Amino acid sequence: MKTKFSSNIFLVLICLLFTQLSFAEIIERVVAIINDEIVTLTDVDKYADKLKTGGLTDDLLIPNEATKQELMKDKKRLLQTMIDEKIIDSEVKRQKLEVPIERVEQEVRSIAKRNDISRDDLKRAVEEKGIRFSQYQDFIKTGLERHSLIDRAILSKIKIMLDSYFTSAYGKLY
Repeated sequence: MKTKFSSNIFLVLICLLFTQLSFAEIIERVVAIINDEIVTLTDVDKYADKLKTGGLTDDLLIPNEATKQELMKDKKRLLQTMIDEKIIDSEVKRQKLEVPIERVEQEVRSIAKRNDISRDDLKRAVEEKGIRFSQYQDFIKTGLERHSLIDRAILSKIKIMLDSYFTSAYGKLY
């Protein structure tokens, strides 16, 4: 009797478990893993929302409004842009290309000067767009670090190409 009762309870519990599993739903989905960083479907949707609402985007990866519109229509290209961004940022970290706050502040003043406004006016304009000034500074810092990575990669290739060009065109220079 005791074993029959135990097996009935066991069967009821299994039925309840399967009933619960049948109502399970996927809450999140991993769409990419870059190095050790996971990109979820929610991340892609947030990135798309950022593009739609005019959030800060890097001109290196999204150079113009037409590109932005194309990315919003094509989730695969949007994901590829996100992956490119993560790879660049990962390489910046790997090479320890950190930009000091003084350089960021210098760039902020330069942007204000190019737009013929004061730093405070720039700060107000950024905040009117719904962006905290600290977010804007982080965006500038990230951009400077990315440019520094690209400059480093390009400059190393240019030197090699120039050396090869001069050596073949003019013989050994030194």
